Amino acid sequence: MTLNQFLPKWLDMAAKRRVRETTFDNYQRAVNVRILPILGHVRLTELNGAVCQKFFNHLVDEGLSERYIEYIYTVFNGALEKAIDWDLLLKNPLRKVDIPRDRRRKYVVWTKEELIRFLQFSKIENVHYSALFFVCEYTGLRRGEMLALK
Repeated sequence: MTLNQFLPKWLDMAAKRRVRETTFDNYQRAVNVRILPILGHVRLTELNGAVCQKFFNHLVDEGLSERYIEYIYTVFNGALEKAIDWDLLLKNPLRKVDIPRDRRRKYVVWTKEELIRFLQFSKIENVHYSALFFVCEYTGLRRGEMLALK
């Protein structure tokens, strides 16, 4: 059985019943856009650590974020663990794969003077945005919380 045959069955028979619809959509996207175009032709029994490592190295070389690569790993790993449960594989080849881990980012922050200058300029340019920036700065709301405000 190839991954082209197995992964859609796994999505339909196992993943669909375990996760929410939006999560399932993301699983499908990871499988159909990232995994199957590269590994779809590979038989489950031909999957090994080297093949999987090459796949994840390709994702890194493609410039995908560490977080997204880790997500793809999680989805793929869940599918292969189910293949073991269904007696299609003896062991999970992803256990021997090294994936990049999310690194801490260094953030550049404005000084107090730069912030004051920005807020003054925003008052002149656009009062509506100025109010938004002011609330953002003085409340400490995160981006998603700001976007949810009405």
